[in-house]
Amino acid sequence: MPLTPSLSLRAGLLLGALRTVWMAVEHLAGIRTTHLDWVEGSYGLFLLVGAPLLWAVLLAPVQRGPSPLALRDLMVTGLGAGVISGLIHVAVFWTYTEFLHPEFLDAFIAWNAENSSNTLEIAEREFRLPAFLDILFVHPLLFNPLTAVALGGILAKRAK
Repeated sequence: MPLTPSLSLRAGLLLGALRTVWMAVEHLAGIRTTHLDWVEGSYGLFLLVGAPLLWAVLLAPVQRGPSPLALRDLMVTGLGAGVISGLIHVAVFWTYTEFLHPEFLDAFIAWNAENSSNTLEIAEREFRLPAFLDILFVHPLLFNPLTAVALGGILAKRAK
């Protein structure tokens, strides 16, 4: 298990960096300015494609090596990475919505209230911090251990 802390740290920092770059690309592509209807789809793409690809790149050499990580080690590694990347995501989101593009959150909340069953009041409560921590922090905290375990198991089986 000596590899787990360094892999957790590396994965968490890289996942946080990937999410930061992803948000910057969303902004530059107009997803966070003009095409607010693409925000949720882009986040889903990050969770279901971007993050797992990064995990695959990080875990492939480890799981093919002489001592692949066991299920428990993969879970701990994913949990550590989830904490680190979640904290980075919260910090980047806060910085983005408070300083870099403060109009985004107001526009997204108004769009959400118009295009969902949410009222403006409910959307306000749902997408403002601290209530929005369920997406920003809890998603990485839950998703990364599951991804690490699933991909780690698949990669270890393929290496045999």
